[in-house]
Amino acid sequence: MGFARGLEPPPPVDAELPAKEVLPRKEAPPPKKKPEQETEVVYKLGAGGTPDSLPNIKANEERAAPTPGTVAALPPRDPNAAAAEAASVEEAIDIDELPDEVELPTKTIAASVMLGAAGLALLLVVRKARAGERAERTRALVPGLGEGELLHPSSEGPVEDVATLAARDPDVSRVALRAFVRRIAADLTSDPTSPTTRVTVAAPIRDELVAALGAGGGQVRDVVIEATRLGVTRVGGSQAVLAHVRGYKQLGPDPEHTRIVRFRQTLTLTRPSAQRSVPPDVLAAFACPACKVGPVKLDDSGACARCAAPVPLGALGWTVTELRPMAPLPARDLPSVDQRGVAVSMPLRAQPDVLERFARLSDVIPGFEPDLWRSLAMGLFQVVLEAWHVKEWRLLRPWCTDVALDQVRAWHEPVNADRRVRMVQGVRLQRSEMLRVEVDPTFAAVTLRLWWRAREYIADQDEAVVEGDADQPVQWSACWTFVRKIGRSDEYGQLGLCPKCYQVSDLVNRAGVCTSCKTLVTDGAVRWVIGSIDNVEDYGRR
Repeated sequence: MGFARGLEPPPPVDAELPAKEVLPRKEAPPPKKKPEQETEVVYKLGAGGTPDSLPNIKANEERAAPTPGTVAALPPRDPNAAAAEAASVEEAIDIDELPDEVELPTKTIAASVMLGAAGLALLLVVRKARAGERAERTRALVPGLGEGELLHPSSEGPVEDVATLAARDPDVSRVALRAFVRRIAADLTSDPTSPTTRVTVAAPIRDELVAALGAGGGQVRDVVIEATRLGVTRVGGSQAVLAHVRGYKQLGPDPEHTRIVRFRQTLTLTRPSAQRSVPPDVLAAFACPACKVGPVKLDDSGACARCAAPVPLGALGWTVTELRPMAPLPARDLPSVDQRGVAVSMPLRAQPDVLERFARLSDVIPGFEPDLWRSLAMGLFQVVLEAWHVKEWRLLRPWCTDVALDQVRAWHEPVNADRRVRMVQGVRLQRSEMLRVEVDPTFAAVTLRLWWRAREYIADQDEAVVEGDADQPVQWSACWTFVRKIGRSDEYGQLGLCPKCYQVSDLVNRAGVCTSCKTLVTDGAVRWVIGSIDNVEDYGRR
């Protein structure tokens, strides 16, 4: 499972292809006036859609810029125009219908026929080996994809998946651990003296980072963590989590004067071998272990500012004992042909019983309906791509965890910093495959691998194409993980409404809280949300 047949990436070439001439669009409209920045932005559904159905938009329609804070303040798609536009675009090809091209020597085929069952087994072995060779050859074409492995010079064993630690410690949660690491990495990069780092990072590391920032680190406005890969091992007789983190920080006094600085680093988090994890909801929220309220706030003495309980270093279990900066990988505004080859054709192994695990989610989530869940997942896919098109990543706030929101921002903000915009149009979802279903003491997580086809390119302020092709569809694939807290009754209401008070989603603020009922709606407590959107390479190497 997981292998897209027939989509073999192109072999490497000795000479570079001639650069394609970039032509501006005809009759480009004048630059649109940038809306004024509001002090408090809320995110509402907007005109042109209903609470359970976001509007579709025509790819080349000239229209006013969407109102800030609306999911889609756009006119509904005209059915006749939509049909005409669809007819003018190359029809999407279902990956399942493509042939699986495997070249085998004639002698091997003949021997397989003669040997019957043994020959069939030989054929399968050869095909599997050839698929592995193809994936490795594709990976070798992309600079940097083989770098940054989760290795440690003091490791006392292999680096394994987080699931191996969960077998010994039932309270381990991949969802919670990833949110925990993301918060630490962001604060280490922006403010090493924050309460987050005071309770999780060894003093020598914090002191070194404080000195580095004071020596010219620049004014950090924001930090975005675009990828996190986790592995577990043993270091110095202790349990250890190795977290490979990739992201960027925005430097500058205001949004109009921002410089993007990329970074890549590996954090080593350790704890005593016999120690158990704190409850996943406490870890994910970075809450005080005593009063369970997060994020933790400290007074001058190092105690919780809410309940006065001591919160010493290591109170949340894991302590960062080493930070290894690494050279950042070169960034591209658009994926290369080879990177797309990896995304589309790299095989990923699904859980053998993934569909059975999915069907049993009703045991831990009352009211869970598999068919309704699939419709919800496809609806959220549409939400992401609609918000992607209108250049408003903030519109995703009501449906994304902090981790997922960072990942979507990472596709847009570095491009926008150069006064350009990443356009995604004509999206056609081609195929989905369920890879993993995980249930821990707090969260359920379902990972789908989605393949889609779209026209993707970079445009300047005048909407002239500066990179990519506005007319030629390209393929892409990514791993989407949806999360939900267990033990809560599942409902499949309208996407545009708060699932708690049923008010419209325009009341959800930057923190993911509905300002009507004061409920946090982005952590999976009241509905399924997008937990992460990982590229295939990061997911396959986690």
